[in-house]
Amino acid sequence: MKKFALFALIGLLFACSGNDQQEGSPSTDQEPQNVAQGTSLSHQFAEDPHSIESLEGNQIATLLEDAREHADQSLILHYSNAEKAFEVASGYEHAIVITGDHTAVRIVDFEDCQQSSSWGTCMPKVEGFIRKNGGLEWQDDYMNYVVGTPDNQNRKIYLFK
Repeated sequence: MKKFALFALIGLLFACSGNDQQEGSPSTDQEPQNVAQGTSLSHQFAEDPHSIESLEGNQIATLLEDAREHADQSLILHYSNAEKAFEVASGYEHAIVITGDHTAVRIVDFEDCQQSSSWGTCMPKVEGFIRKNGGLEWQDDYMNYVVGTPDNQNRKIYLFK
């Protein structure tokens, strides 16, 4: 029953929101939509990461799909662009970083950061979850400790005004 209610809510959100495509630089992946703040799962997560705990199935995969639909802008996070990506992200109200379908964090503070030699920049303070053994494990640390060292994993920053 909870699953049906979630899908009905998501369906309603998609039906009510419009596609307002914007052009961007080649390093960005933009798929914005006009969605009132707080109406999407992504906005709920950005306000309170614990909001995904009650979802069934892979909560982070569900959040990822929602973020793809509702983000004002998304950036690929790679060691070669991390510093610039954080500079862009700091201009938004909320930033969510999702790695694969197993890690989702919100950036809490860009100023409270820790220098990372592997990322080559100061990594901001984050909080969110890593999915392990089918459950969610709470994380509250600097981003480099949560998302790991740079590799070929798909890491994206989803930005919300």
